Amino acid sequence: MKSVPVLSSLIAAVLVAGASWFLHDHLAQRQSREIAAHIEAFKDQAYKTERFYIENLPIYEDWTAPEKERDLRKFLLKEHLAVVEKAGLEPVGSAEEIQNLAASGSLENLKQDKSTPYYFYNVGKEYRYLHPAAHKGLLLLAERFQQVLHRNLEGKDGFKPVVIKFAISSALRPVQYQKNLRKQNANASFVSSHSYGLSFDLFYDSFYVNLPESEAPGAIQESMENLRVRTGFLLGASLRRQFRAALAETLLQLQREGLLYAIYERNQRCYHVTIIPD
Repeated sequence: MKSVPVLSSLIAAVLVAGASWFLHDHLAQRQSREIAAHIEAFKDQAYKTERFYIENLPIYEDWTAPEKERDLRKFLLKEHLAVVEKAGLEPVGSAEEIQNLAASGSLENLKQDKSTPYYFYNVGKEYRYLHPAAHKGLLLLAERFQQVLHRNLEGKDGFKPVVIKFAISSALRPVQYQKNLRKQNANASFVSSHSYGLSFDLFYDSFYVNLPESEAPGAIQESMENLRVRTGFLLGASLRRQFRAALAETLLQLQREGLLYAIYERNQRCYHVTIIPD
């Protein structure tokens, strides 16, 4: 199965519509030509990026096999909680405890900015925390994910790899949060490794392609940056099956190396990941 590129016409429409207002109301004719050149270069880069991943990565349905999906459900709640027990951790009871634990170094805040290899999908800022070992494991996972995505591809056809960010849909869940979640979702367990800060969920239907920033002049930089961010999510949506296959392969690699446990949660459309501390 092969994906079909969807961005070229969409980007063109967005660019033309967004640029038209800007050009007619804010720029002189000479600047209009300059803007048009930047827009065309951006559109060409986005299209080539999309085509590159389509042509060089398998989609999830092509890559997966029954034994791989079994391996992603090999270690379930019992094994994840055994990791917590072995680490000797206590659950975080409530949101009020988080700041005290962060101040003592028992939890680390997960920042989100242009440099982070992930972003948050519906996770409140007050819950963007993990145990230091899990934070370290998360960054290792992100690094390995880039390697799986771009192995044997760097420099091919002149392509320069870009960072592909995955979505964190759940991080720390205090015990009280978990109890409230149980009331809303009968599938949620009373006891969760999320409450100890060693686990997080990766939503496998959302990714972000971190395209390079535009070199457009300051007068239009903000508009180009907004377009870059929007296009990054559009690309992530169009290529999500390719990226999901790479993410699943990354999780399997690290699980086989004894660095984490991962559960494929079909109903929640995520991978539940527990980092195994050193």
